[in-house]
Amino acid sequence: MAMKTYCAYALECFMAYLTGNATQLSLASVSQLWDKYNDYMYLTSPLEVPTGAMLFIWYVNSTNPHIRDVKATIQTTVLDCAIKTVALRSINPYICTLDQLQGLEVKMMLLHNFTRASRNPMAWEFGLQGIRVTLDFPSTQRGWKTYKGYSPYEIRELGFVDKPSVVATLVRCLLGSAASLNWVEDWERYKGEIVAFEGEAVGMSYCNWVAWKEWAVMQPEARRHEAYENAREGIFY
Repeated sequence: MAMKTYCAYALECFMAYLTGNATQLSLASVSQLWDKYNDYMYLTSPLEVPTGAMLFIWYVNSTNPHIRDVKATIQTTVLDCAIKTVALRSINPYICTLDQLQGLEVKMMLLHNFTRASRNPMAWEFGLQGIRVTLDFPSTQRGWKTYKGYSPYEIRELGFVDKPSVVATLVRCLLGSAASLNWVEDWERYKGEIVAFEGEAVGMSYCNWVAWKEWAVMQPEARRHEAYENAREGIFY
């Protein structure tokens, strides 16, 4: 569900913060101008998402490709506030600087359509869904269950070829040295449960955003006062 419009708005928030601007284009204005810029060839991005969706945002930079600081929030408020907040939380001072903007790219995922927990480790669709595995294996002294997951994007990025290999890797990561040679036995022993979800990663480079923004500010829609919002308003922590 995350689309280019959301990335453009995230960069709008990021640049307002980085340059100290007091105002920025609102999400509704960005959505309207982005669609116009692309001659409505892209699907219009919804400005509301299901309650409980999880938003992830991170920045990457070609100058430091291995640095990634991912932040997330459960979507419990309006989308523009969520994007603005997570976009600013995710700023990494090592790669998000004025002198490194040419190599900067923002990426995000909006995870949604979470299924009910299932004891069947194969109860998900490879290639479409990501998964979160939970084991009844205390990870802290408080005795909490431990969990770990991969998004559909991460499953492809890591080169998995089938469902068993994904689940087996997650089980072994969770158990560490306590893992046996048979992940299926570990799954039963520690009462494994799986939750599946959907959500793809999208991204936008700073250079593409600049090309759009230079065009956008010349449009009549961007010259109206109501097209803008307070750059700091609506941020929650």
